[in-house]
Amino acid sequence: MVVISEELGCGTRNGLKNENEKNEDSAALQNWMLKQPHLPRVTSYDRFLRRFLYVCDGSLEKAKSVIEVYFTLRAAIPELFDRRDPTSPEIQEVFNLTDMVPLPITTPEGYHVQLYRLADTDASRMVITDWLKVFVMLLDMRIGDEDDCVRTKKRSEMIGDSEYDLSLFPKGCKLRYDTQDIFCAGDIPLYDSKGITLSHLTKLAVPILKKFMTYVQEGHPVRLRGIHVMNAAPIVDKLLNILKPFMKNEMLNMIHFHAPGSTTLYKYVPKEILPVDYGGKIESVASLKGKLKRTIENRRAWFEETRYMRADESKRQDSRSKEYTTELFGMEGSFRKLSID
Repeated sequence: MVVISEELGCGTRNGLKNENEKNEDSAALQNWMLKQPHLPRVTSYDRFLRRFLYVCDGSLEKAKSVIEVYFTLRAAIPELFDRRDPTSPEIQEVFNLTDMVPLPITTPEGYHVQLYRLADTDASRMVITDWLKVFVMLLDMRIGDEDDCVRTKKRSEMIGDSEYDLSLFPKGCKLRYDTQDIFCAGDIPLYDSKGITLSHLTKLAVPILKKFMTYVQEGHPVRLRGIHVMNAAPIVDKLLNILKPFMKNEMLNMIHFHAPGSTTLYKYVPKEILPVDYGGKIESVASLKGKLKRTIENRRAWFEETRYMRADESKRQDSRSKEYTTELFGMEGSFRKLSID
């Protein structure tokens, strides 16, 4: 997720622009993109480009930078963006071992919460590249679902969230995709670290972790609003030490730890919007995962159809090397050098 300083608020500059100015920015961004032969031709430009403008607080130059990183990294990391068949044995095994579920009700601020935890603690079956691939697939699918809900005007009822009575939740909470034509205000990943052992940490591979962290921090068009770790134990410190070299300070500053049995999480994520497994008013994690699994399997063709959403380095027209499989270039303007080993 693109890390935006909390000082900016949610869409500060972008929120000050009127609709005509936003249309002009979207048209200018489309015109720029069409002049980049290495970038793909997106099926529906307007909402795609408006998403990047929204995430980048209305800055055209920042949006260009993030779009470049988005497409370039998707081509440069085949481990995460190739062979994304949700019915394959490798991806089905990830579902057997993990629970990765978006919660159907937002926080009062409109933030989307995603819960991640172990479903099986057998570290011997862990393949970190497959786990991270599914993580990214779910990121992509949630954007696709949001766009579908807006385009069809069916919104939340399209994915079965309309069954919830919003009067049961704190004021401001709403159905996950009840965004009208606005984009998600931000994401809050919620990690339950219960069951993580040293054996899991030994299965981590630094090269793919570095690539993954570069993508989610520099190229994925969603605002990150906080990272919360439940049931935090000493093993979490060891995990964080592995990840720290690849994390921006802004992301590190967003991490909050919550000890087993504490209620400190509820300051950020109301207890009511959590699954019943955690004392909330949402259906169980198992039920949520069952729905999610069916949804991602139904999107099998979509994952194949969207393989084109990556840069074609053979068509890049600049004076630099066109060999970007293991090392990304130093880009012009506000780009900083990104290196993937």
